[in-house]
Amino acid sequence: MLAHTLDQLKRNSLGDIITSSDDDYPTAISRWAINAARPAKVVAFVKNTKDISQALYYAKYSKLSLAVRGGGHNAVGASSAKDGLVVDLSRYMNLVKIDAEARLAYVQGGALWKDVDEAAIQHGLATVGGTVNHTGVAGLTLGGGFGWLQGSHGLTVDNLVQAVIVLSDGTALTANANENTDLFWAIRGGGCNFGICAEFVFRLHVQRRTVFAGNLMFDIERLDDVMRVIRDWYFSASEKEVAFLTCYRNAELDKASPSPGFTEVSVWLTAVPCQALTFVSVFYNGSKVEGRSKFKTFLDLGPTEDTTAEIPYEALNGLYNQYYEPGLARHMRGFRYDLKNSPAASIRNVLERMNTLPFKERCLSLSVVLEYNSFAKVNAVPNDAMALARHSLNNGFALMGWPEDTPQNIAFARKEVWEILQMISPGQKYFTGNTEGFQYVEDQDHRVSSTTKGETLYGTEKYRKLQRLKRKYDPEVIFNKWFIIEPASEEKERGIKSRL
Repeated sequence: MLAHTLDQLKRNSLGDIITSSDDDYPTAISRWAINAARPAKVVAFVKNTKDISQALYYAKYSKLSLAVRGGGHNAVGASSAKDGLVVDLSRYMNLVKIDAEARLAYVQGGALWKDVDEAAIQHGLATVGGTVNHTGVAGLTLGGGFGWLQGSHGLTVDNLVQAVIVLSDGTALTANANENTDLFWAIRGGGCNFGICAEFVFRLHVQRRTVFAGNLMFDIERLDDVMRVIRDWYFSASEKEVAFLTCYRNAELDKASPSPGFTEVSVWLTAVPCQALTFVSVFYNGSKVEGRSKFKTFLDLGPTEDTTAEIPYEALNGLYNQYYEPGLARHMRGFRYDLKNSPAASIRNVLERMNTLPFKERCLSLSVVLEYNSFAKVNAVPNDAMALARHSLNNGFALMGWPEDTPQNIAFARKEVWEILQMISPGQKYFTGNTEGFQYVEDQDHRVSSTTKGETLYGTEKYRKLQRLKRKYDPEVIFNKWFIIEPASEEKERGIKSRL
């Protein structure tokens, strides 16, 4: 029996149905970024695909807007629904099962990457996850998924071999290379436009138990040398090597006592008070001896601090956690840039701009990260293999945080982050790359549905195909929280067919 009332939904669900009268309602609507929380009418903590189907039907019947939460690691509210219904997989559908013999990971849609990393490495295996391990598996995967291991194994989505998806009509489908192949093509890069992913199946790879990683801090005066070394290293680096350049400043660096809402920054970051800091995070999928050899040119520059060490693999995706803990309002934008055309002067301009911002007054934190990963395996996959658009440009992102969620602070963050990114990648209309995937960019117009924007993100032919598949699988546009794909109209469809 389908749920037409809230009482019926509660009776029909194995999971928990939460409303504002429940004690755990504040926890149910909280998110990683406090500005992403919305007062939902109903939160459905589902336990299986039948629960998901019931929640979908009730939302449609009651004309409630819908959102889906996996990890909730989003700064613009895509996993929240004001006065609507949230299908939340995080409480119960977060299990990870490893088939070591087949080298496959079966991962439920509410799992975090920490869950996957820790389960797989027990068998000496791993797949490509993110760079912050409290990120949800679902969002990163459906957007592409960059990670430390992409040089060896491609993107997260390249390692997805199957998914179980609940469509807007409540039907649960298995999609892979042999079943529902058009849906499998669409979800790999098409985001949450086509259904709720209840389970992912990932290909696993043999992984050593320890890796070399850590941070090298440099004086800003050495920036020209650092950029020269990065360029020389990058174009001859092996698939096992990664480096990130981070420009960072936090209100904590401007005073001795911490502000409410901020986690304590590592002691070594406090060495230069009241200034933006520059450090390079390095990774080598091997021993400390090998890693220090691979990054010798960086070490020869004489970093002021060196935290590199041989660490357990499962700790790798937690290295950045301290900078991105929950509890702050956030604004994030991703971008692409060409390392060959990125002079040190542009990075210096970013640092100088950061030093003019009112960090102490607004209790700000700001990270600008430029990523240097290998794209050889990424671009070995044919561009038409899935919805995801491929490119060979480097990725980066800027993330600003602040403790008070006010319209004034959000407007300030949007303006400053936009202007900073224009220093690095001038002329970009849509900043479209970050650590979570090619299509996933946090901005204020993420709900704008336009053919122009869609074609910019995917390319004309791919976007038209996605429009046809949106019409097939979600014609009512129930899934509309993240870069909405416009369904193809009947007239447009007839026009396309007439030209074929």
